[in-house]
Amino acid sequence: MRYPQMLKPLFYIVLLNALWVNTFAQDTLPKISVKHKQGKVIVGWANPFSDVVLINIQRSADSLKNFKTILSVADPGAVTNGFLDGKAPNLKQFYRLYVQREGGKYFFTDPLKPTPDTAKPKPKTPPAAEKTTAPKTAAPPPVDPAPTKPIQTQNGSGGEVSDPRNPNFKPEKNSSQKVKFSNTKSPEANNNKVAQAPVREMKPPPVYIFVNSIGQVIVITPEDKKNLYTVKFVTESSGQPALTLAKIKDSHITLDKTNFHSSGWYKCEIYENEKYRSNLRVFIPKD
Repeated sequence: MRYPQMLKPLFYIVLLNALWVNTFAQDTLPKISVKHKQGKVIVGWANPFSDVVLINIQRSADSLKNFKTILSVADPGAVTNGFLDGKAPNLKQFYRLYVQREGGKYFFTDPLKPTPDTAKPKPKTPPAAEKTTAPKTAAPPPVDPAPTKPIQTQNGSGGEVSDPRNPNFKPEKNSSQKVKFSNTKSPEANNNKVAQAPVREMKPPPVYIFVNSIGQVIVITPEDKKNLYTVKFVTESSGQPALTLAKIKDSHITLDKTNFHSSGWYKCEIYENEKYRSNLRVFIPKD
């Protein structure tokens, strides 16, 4: 089928846009990418939403159940984000994200198992050699076979370096007043290497607090640190205390939303040995 001459540019523009969306939409929430390289797992995603308030990274050996939160993302609203799991038990784990938005809306991404990262850096293309054409004039006179390095001599008084073949030659001096010649170059002059930014491994916080799909508040603390943590829930709008869990004994606690005065945002203040550590936010939905 032939298109009219004026419609061909429009057809190409639509086709390029479709290819661009298919290429870059694969890791945009609610889709994520999970790759492994050198025994480490990298979870990456792009965030198109402007109202994301919480992102938890979860891991499980099963694709359907037993998911545990291993990290709460420090900046859930970032457009592009990722996590390097350098302590994965193996490369057969499944990963997913729990994403919570304003108003209590949330969703889970599909669980994915890491696939090999086969991306390779593009080789640098050497600059094209300039084409030169031989002059059609007569051959130049023979060149003096003498070496190009200046001949170093010293006069009797000043001890300066000179070149008897070139009376206008002037050596350069560096900061230490040592003579150096203009035709000498340091072998490292053109070896400018750009250092790669180190990959920082994100460590999970000591306490996880989030709201599950039925509105219950889940509190998870380290199993080896019982009776150390205290969590205080404070109503964010009024600043009034709502609930306090003192010296938590169980590593996994489920709180029904009836324990809170009303729906809305609550600030969770975390204390370790009665010393303030950090705070989180949770949203209690309506019935």
